[in-house]
Amino acid sequence: MFSTHPFFHPYTRFIPKPFWFGIFITCKPAKVGEFGMLSHPKPLRHEYKTNKKSTHKQQKRKIDRQLQIQFFHKKTILFFSLLCLLSLQACQSQADKQAETAAELPLPPNKLLTPPETLAPLFNPPTAVLRGFDWNSKPEQIQDQESASRIEENSLGSEIFSLDLNEEEFADITYQFAEGQLTAIQLDIYPASEASANNYVSELTDFFNAKYKKRSTLWEGSEKEQIFTIFLTQKNSDSGPFVTVMWEKEKE
Repeated sequence: MFSTHPFFHPYTRFIPKPFWFGIFITCKPAKVGEFGMLSHPKPLRHEYKTNKKSTHKQQKRKIDRQLQIQFFHKKTILFFSLLCLLSLQACQSQADKQAETAAELPLPPNKLLTPPETLAPLFNPPTAVLRGFDWNSKPEQIQDQESASRIEENSLGSEIFSLDLNEEEFADITYQFAEGQLTAIQLDIYPASEASANNYVSELTDFFNAKYKKRSTLWEGSEKEQIFTIFLTQKNSDSGPFVTVMWEKEKE
């Protein structure tokens, strides 16, 4: 059998040796296979294995990266979920404390007292918020049961009545409504003189101090678990002095 080396091949052994020497100088041994020579398969298998290992490492790194991202997202969602839960618990705890505090605080009083003789016509009868009416009273009920003279029906939803206190003095009572519900009662007293106005203010102040809970500039009372406030003011006008009392239902 003939050797596969170019120097001993039967078809090339007669070619001068300087020719082969030039080929060996200009060509690398790894490229001998390009001239029909047998090439060694190991480099190809090694390159395939290297590429396969590199691709496998890249895929593994990609999968690891995706798992890290998913884990980070899960941790983020869990963190914000816990934060929201803690916030809700804090708000609920604060609301419960406020409710407990409100439940523990007693309602302001609205004592059933007999008014002085000067104020008797205004507080007749002396029950409920004023003159027997509370915050659940309807306009029709007040129209039927109010003993004072009805003088005006306001388009804004209020009923106005007038009451004579004596031959020289009178008072106007205004019942104010919002969507059919009584929200405020205003009492305007028109005394004959400034001295009489001062007397009304003094007697009303003493009466309210005994009947309601005193605040700095007002009073608080409650009727059927509904809290209301009472304001008392004295003013002068061109027609003379007047005293105003306002009962106002507390907003829920």
